[in-house]
Amino acid sequence: MKKVLIISASFGSGHVKAAEAVKKALIIRDSTIKVESIDALDYSDAVFKKVLPSLYLNIVNKFPWVWGYIYDRYNYSQEEIKELGVKISEEIKYVIGKSNAAPLIKHIKDFNSQIVVCTHFFPMKIISELKSAGMLNCYLIVNVTDYEIHHYWISPEVDFYTVASEEMKFQLQKRGVSEKRIRVAGIPIDPIFSEQFDKGKIRQKFNLEKSLPAILVLGGAAGRSPFLEIIESLEDVQGTVQILAVAGNNKKLAQKLEIAKAKLKNKITVFGYARNMHELMRVSDILITKAGGLTVSEALSVDLPMLIVSPYPGQEQANADFLIESGAAKIVTNIDLIGYKVNKILSNPQELSRMRLNCHKIAKPHAAKEVVDIIFSYLNHGRA
Repeated sequence: MKKVLIISASFGSGHVKAAEAVKKALIIRDSTIKVESIDALDYSDAVFKKVLPSLYLNIVNKFPWVWGYIYDRYNYSQEEIKELGVKISEEIKYVIGKSNAAPLIKHIKDFNSQIVVCTHFFPMKIISELKSAGMLNCYLIVNVTDYEIHHYWISPEVDFYTVASEEMKFQLQKRGVSEKRIRVAGIPIDPIFSEQFDKGKIRQKFNLEKSLPAILVLGGAAGRSPFLEIIESLEDVQGTVQILAVAGNNKKLAQKLEIAKAKLKNKITVFGYARNMHELMRVSDILITKAGGLTVSEALSVDLPMLIVSPYPGQEQANADFLIESGAAKIVTNIDLIGYKVNKILSNPQELSRMRLNCHKIAKPHAAKEVVDIIFSYLNHGRA
């Protein structure tokens, strides 16, 4: 039986959603295949699973400059790491991996799949170590889930990489990865984003007026952003706009907004964790968001221009840089200016159309399907 194991890590929701997108596309392609998608942190001890993601989120939210320093400090080539004596891979393997990875390693061996797909570098490092030690015989496919290559993603044991842009392909090649082992497929998103929908019916579903602009505001899966301040800043937009406000899992934040919206002029609909993001994005004119790799890839797939709010140093800044350079997004670091910037875009239909076109040019809505094509090439022929 053909078997595929997909491993993510829940440092934020994007890596897990990318893994689920690949699983869904696999089942669509061949429902007889045995495929499993797991979160590597589910196989670590309870304290580790709770503390490490929480620590990461606290750092990027409260001390973003610290995360920026860590990100840049360890983003070296193999040669530079040897020269500087930096042992980050050993730290990952032994400080983090060895103490918590035993249950995960056992599951990987027990499942015994021909293909392992990783959407986060943490499980990728573990698989690479097992392959290097001769303890695991499988093809390792890695889906990089941001718009920049970091050293953490590099391993000679990876058989194939999928990336989101030609620039990332170039970065991998500069770090010694053969062009034959790379494809610019995009970041895997739910295949539902590539399906056709009736926008009129979706507008009716959400009680939206066709004559008014719709602004989608995302608070993140955990509801982390200056959410209420963004909503209040949109009061500066001339006329009335419709706001689709997604508070994520932060119920208190959603409740605060429900109370506050009565005093605001704009028409506001509040959502918690949204499982219908494909619909919300399709009926929106502008997305206000952080620059998570998966979220912006979803937006690109439906030609949705973005206003990126204060990206964190590191991968978020790299994602934002790519979008701005491509003309698909604008950036705002002063919350008070959000309404002004939204108004400037909405008052210039040509600019809004240009941004939509630029989104379309760099979108990869079929990324999950392309990853599946690569998987089947390895299953059937031992190569992509």
